[in-house]
Amino acid sequence: MEPATRLALDDSKAFEGLTVPQHRMVMLLFQGLNQKEAYRAVYDTTGMSEGAIAVNASRIAAQSNLVAKLREMRQRVEAQSTLAPGLTREFVINGIMGLAVTAEKESVKLGALQTLGKTVGIDLFRETVVHEKRVRTVEDVETELKARLAELQQQLTTVEGEARRVDATPAPRDRRRKPKSGA
Repeated sequence: MEPATRLALDDSKAFEGLTVPQHRMVMLLFQGLNQKEAYRAVYDTTGMSEGAIAVNASRIAAQSNLVAKLREMRQRVEAQSTLAPGLTREFVINGIMGLAVTAEKESVKLGALQTLGKTVGIDLFRETVVHEKRVRTVEDVETELKARLAELQQQLTTVEGEARRVDATPAPRDRRRKPKSGA
């Protein structure tokens, strides 16, 4: 028997109120079989179509007493198999609140406050990004382009100073070594 199954079955009245086939079905579902696999293992399916097996398996697996027992078993395992039983949401939040209040470093306080804000859904520390969609017509674009061209032409006519020609090729550099002083 699997350890998880043992954890869920430590109670002698674990299957009170279930028939033997229901008990076997719950066990197989709990161990990870799907409904059709569990149904085939419990009931005689000779001559049944896949569709009939699926319908019957679903019908039996949906019975309220079977569903309740399976849920109870899973909750027992979950409760007994936590790594740190005292580690709860409340414990973590209280710890972070303690840091936010008593930490000596401002950076630790700020980090704790940010974490608390994210945990409880306060949006103070979230960046908001707004995406705008502008619909522009051809006429709008044309008007904008004409305005920008006029602005650029105005800038060109207001440039003061005198233009002079600049050679594109720089003068060659003298690559000879300079004599060392004192030699």
